[in-house]
Amino acid sequence: MDAHNELTAQERAVLRALLQGPATGIRTVAERIACRRLSADNDMARLQESITAIRMLTAKKLIVKRQVEGGSLVLRITRQGRKAIEPERTLANFGKLALSLSAAYAVAGLAGCATQPDLPSHKPLAGMGYPTITGMGQVRDPQSGELVFVPCNPCAVPTLKTPVVIVPAEPVKAAEPEPIMMRGNLVATLAEPVAKPAAAAIPSAIPTQRVTPTVQSAAAPGHVLFASASAKLDADALAYIKRFAATAKGAAGIVVTGQTDSTGTTAGNERLALARARIVRAALIAAGIPASKIKTATCLTCFAGDNGTEEGKRINRRAEIAITKGN
Repeated sequence: MDAHNELTAQERAVLRALLQGPATGIRTVAERIACRRLSADNDMARLQESITAIRMLTAKKLIVKRQVEGGSLVLRITRQGRKAIEPERTLANFGKLALSLSAAYAVAGLAGCATQPDLPSHKPLAGMGYPTITGMGQVRDPQSGELVFVPCNPCAVPTLKTPVVIVPAEPVKAAEPEPIMMRGNLVATLAEPVAKPAAAAIPSAIPTQRVTPTVQSAAAPGHVLFASASAKLDADALAYIKRFAATAKGAAGIVVTGQTDSTGTTAGNERLALARARIVRAALIAAGIPASKIKTATCLTCFAGDNGTEEGKRINRRAEIAITKGN
């Protein structure tokens, strides 16, 4: 029979308590087994059981006793004691044992120092000092800073852990611009028609070249036609300008307005209309009209014909000649 099987339950409990480290005094060993502080009045039986077990283990050389200065007794487990309480196993059995111990230590660390209840089937062992499970506590290593499980006696009272739920902060919404509300008096003011200013308060308009001139009744306005995209006068146009000049030599002024059809760009038609007005002005000067009396203008929307037809476009490619009144 090996040494482990010869051990009593109380002896195994003592060895397990000393696995935590050397113990100063028999009371320390007994308190490690009970996982609480013991009193001489109520726990004398437990102390006596521990004393008996320590004597037997010392005789078996599984623990050693050493008295230090001051009279204190220090108990320490020997190598044989470790082998007796932790016999060598095969590699597979050791793996299973390590797994079960890890789970037990984790539960013990969360629940605090747990004790082994007395089972009905083990009533005879209770009187012999049925061993209790050593407590485990979770502490932080001062060097590495990691959390580790270590034996405890006495153990801290377990507390319920409340999980901390991190609630993300709601994003701060940008303040919406306050809508501009139209007050009643403002609406009423806008709804009222704007009073027309007095006629005397209206400033006189600045005359421009595009103002329709007042034409004398002595001579009706005339016009000459041009080819598409051209500002050249043909023989018929030159003959008409000579006849017009003969009747308008006594006029106070003449306005020549160049025009185009709707074909082409606005900028291109503006240049073409101005070129047509200038060529007619030059022809009038050549026919005897003083240059100081002749002004030129353009109009890109003064259509005389329908631009949807070729005939209408032909009529719109023109330059109108009108006689204005003098001052």
